[in-house]
Amino acid sequence: MERITDFASRLKEYRVSSGLTLSELEAKTKVPAQTLNRYELRQRVPKVDAAISISEALEINSQWLQGYDVPMERIGYEASPLEEPRKMVTELPDELKDMKFAFYDGGLDGLDEGDIDMLMQMANNMRKNKKKEESS
Repeated sequence: MERITDFASRLKEYRVSSGLTLSELEAKTKVPAQTLNRYELRQRVPKVDAAISISEALEINSQWLQGYDVPMERIGYEASPLEEPRKMVTELPDELKDMKFAFYDGGLDGLDEGDIDMLMQMANNMRKNKKKEESS
């Protein structure tokens, strides 16, 4: 599964293809129209639980809404809002698991293997420095 676009593009794509105004989308999602507009303009990025709530209200696949190359329609079982973030955290490389909250909002999305390697090196260096400080 590959991420091919972002939340902003997919939210607008859904709204336009459904013929909805921001006010109508607000009524469906219970998210203020101004906030939805800021999402579409990339001025704000929703937290994972907010993105999942929006996808559930719209009855669309949350991974599609987040920009992944999957069908828009929900197919079969989809993780609950509490299970999906946990799944994302457990899929991080072991070296980054201690840093899970720093990347909880999808901050690793779009990074290539080299970027992740660099983050792992930084995490390892931080651990080494912390151990040195504790032993001093």
